Amino acid sequence: MLHLVHSIVIQSKIDNVYAIAEKINKFPEFMPHVKTSKIIKKGDNKRQVEMSAVVNGIKSHWISASTLEKNKKITYYQIKGFCKTMGGEWLFEKVSKGTKISLAHNFDVGLPLIGRLIERLIVKKWVNKYSLLTLGAIKTKAESD
Repeated sequence: MLHLVHSIVIQSKIDNVYAIAEKINKFPEFMPHVKTSKIIKKGDNKRQVEMSAVVNGIKSHWISASTLEKNKKITYYQIKGFCKTMGGEWLFEKVSKGTKISLAHNFDVGLPLIGRLIERLIVKKWVNKYSLLTLGAIKTKAESD
């Protein structure tokens, strides 16, 4: 299983940054790589989301479940998608210059031998690019609001 973490500091209050990241169904409006994002099931602090994106020319579609802790973290795991397992969390931390947001991914393609190669050459590249695009888009939106 591979573990990746990407972080960015956003010059905006934690309430604002969290509100933008939490509204995952709005991602296609300001993230060109996210093609669809629809909340398909919602509870008090839980939800399931069906999404699709294109990064590095790779089209991907998945369903994930997440648990939300306002202004602290969003924990998620993939229900359906390319990887055997995919999960992680968004962490929100108040810092002197605003808000630090970290996006962690843990994933396993689930194929012996060749799976490790696929993880390192394809999925890792896709997750790196997707994470940086996502965090950058949230930063741009939060700092322009």
